[in-house]
Amino acid sequence: MMMKQEEPWNAVNSELLNRAYLHGMVSSKQELRLLRNKILAYHGYRFQSKDLQEYFGKIGWYKPGNDNNAIKLDIVEQTNIQLIKSEEADRTEEAL
Repeated sequence: MMMKQEEPWNAVNSELLNRAYLHGMVSSKQELRLLRNKILAYHGYRFQSKDLQEYFGKIGWYKPGNDNNAIKLDIVEQTNIQLIKSEEADRTEEAL
């Protein structure tokens, strides 16, 4: 499933997210995965996963870098990644 490019996904890098936002804006575990990885994509993260390479490769602003270890996330981005991971885990458990 593809996220719409112009939806409020931009908040993921600049605003602290919360579970209410995620429940209201993200309908599937796959969208959560894309949202989480969008944070990394903004910084030029070079994905190993073929589906993420293809997805972000179609987006004009995505420019993969050479060194994933050089990427520095700010505290908002780190917190959002952890929240999204937690939400992904919760949704996995709900599906079982």
